[in-house]
Amino acid sequence: MNKVMVFIAMLFAVILFIGCGNKDFKTESNSGGVNIKEYTGSEENVIIPEKINGKMVYGISGYLTKDGEYVGAFENNQMIKSVIVPDNWMFTVYENAFRNCTSLETVKLPYSIDSIKEEAFKNCTSLVSIEIPEAPPDSYCSLYIHREAFANCIALEQV
Repeated sequence: MNKVMVFIAMLFAVILFIGCGNKDFKTESNSGGVNIKEYTGSEENVIIPEKINGKMVYGISGYLTKDGEYVGAFENNQMIKSVIVPDNWMFTVYENAFRNCTSLETVKLPYSIDSIKEEAFKNCTSLVSIEIPEAPPDSYCSLYIHREAFANCIALEQV
């Protein structure tokens, strides 16, 4: 009986571990990895997983609605306050990814980020800081910030 209870507890723990966090992200394929195209969770502090279903996460993008409108993965989310993206090989924040996230205050991006696309953080009026760690000396990293990536981020103090 005791072994059965231990087995059930271990099975439950594995199920929780596998499902933890990943269930809140809808993805699309991207060069052997995935992009997060939609966030359905309700957490205030979001940590982007390094991998989802065994595939590297390469970016935060969006999706097309039935009306043909492009909506960013976190666009209009009024609950998130912070986002942390782990260091991945390359990473892109696509158009509108966090547009109109008016409660978003801090973002930590990987040193390997290569692009922050148009209007990625537009109208994030509570955004105070974007942290991007310095790249290791032996790596080649360059960041391109597209037009209006931080438009109307009136509280932004530090990048």
